[in-house]
Amino acid sequence: MQELIISYPRNMNNYFRIREQPDTPGKLVQSISGQSLIKFTDNQNGRLHVLADIEYSEHVGKIHAKLIYDGEYNPVVPTDTQIIEGYLRICFRRQMGDWRIKIEDGGETFFVSTYEGLISHDWYDETPHLYHKGKAYLYQGKALLIPTITIRPANVQHAINRIRDTYYGAEPNEYMDLVSTIMDE
Repeated sequence: MQELIISYPRNMNNYFRIREQPDTPGKLVQSISGQSLIKFTDNQNGRLHVLADIEYSEHVGKIHAKLIYDGEYNPVVPTDTQIIEGYLRICFRRQMGDWRIKIEDGGETFFVSTYEGLISHDWYDETPHLYHKGKAYLYQGKALLIPTITIRPANVQHAINRIRDTYYGAEPNEYMDLVSTIMDE
């Protein structure tokens, strides 16, 4: 596994940039999936520093990045936390130099100084937001992310890739409902 830097370039609509080295231009991608362990957030530049392996693929002229974290993950959930769960939109709030979490489907918005934990990436809707399917434990101005979808076995991954390729651009909840259906089988 390696450290990756994920950012949303201001002047490049519909792309995220993934760098494998800090001082390189990196690769522009149009969708992200998989899981990575958040090492830290760079609040000055709005970047996530994560630990994962990465695989790139191309479908219909669009570049997809799949992040794979297969290391140990045993989070210590802090006491006295506020727990939010669901399909969570996470993004950097440049004006304030902090991060936000919004529960999709009209839910509340929360602001935190940093993210920690294992993020379940899901981004394909051409906006500057990553999505996390799981829980966020809010404490001391931070968010500990824990996915509800874990790393999938290879035989299930193929089916999920077919759904992603078929329903690219679908509404987030429609897409996640399809993935959840396969995961429940």
